[in-house]
Amino acid sequence: MSQTKKNRRSEAVQGSEQALTLGSLTHVGMTRSSNQDAYCAILPPNLPDGVDALLAVADGMGGHQAGETASTMAIQGVVSGLSSRVVNGTTPTPGPDALGELIQQINEEIYRASARPETQGMGTTLTVALLAGSSLTIGHVGDSRIYLLRQGQLKQLSHDHSWVAEQVARGILAPEAAHTHPKRNILTRAVGITPKVEADSARTRLQEGDTLLLCSDGLHSLVPDEEIAHTLAAHAPQEA
Repeated sequence: MSQTKKNRRSEAVQGSEQALTLGSLTHVGMTRSSNQDAYCAILPPNLPDGVDALLAVADGMGGHQAGETASTMAIQGVVSGLSSRVVNGTTPTPGPDALGELIQQINEEIYRASARPETQGMGTTLTVALLAGSSLTIGHVGDSRIYLLRQGQLKQLSHDHSWVAEQVARGILAPEAAHTHPKRNILTRAVGITPKVEADSARTRLQEGDTLLLCSDGLHSLVPDEEIAHTLAAHAPQEA
């Protein structure tokens, strides 16, 4: 989760016109014994020059060990892949195409690792947000989400790669019915399941006061958008 705000001394990004404040938390929940989510929320100086924040969330699937392995590999791949992007002695900020290529590389690594008996069939969602100044670059596969709260209005920036989302888009299923449909957990795209994966990628501009939220379906499938918007607006990122 990231919020742009001026004059926040404790977590100001050096050299940026606006300060960024991050909050992050993961929890196993009330029913499961293992947490298959992984994430990163990183500010400088732990990022290449020109990158002001890196946010990513991955929700693993498969058995206990497999899901945790896949989501951890995805987040580690994002962090290491971004850090290793050196061209002509500098580390350029990846654009949408480059971020999509990085996700494809991570997909191939997880797919190869899934050949082991203990991790066979593993996969993960992966949603990445890269901030450079007022520019936001997004890469996304699966049904984890990235939201933007701007002036009290909550907007989902990512598109769910799920069976119910496709049915809603075609007008076959009502949005309200998607929340309780028996097939709501079926993904149509995930990282590591097949040799190749198509990642959604885009770039947009942020404004002062914007708040971003990246989350797995462990949050958005249980908490209504209205409550998410209210919580983001009423609290600082870590409190939210």
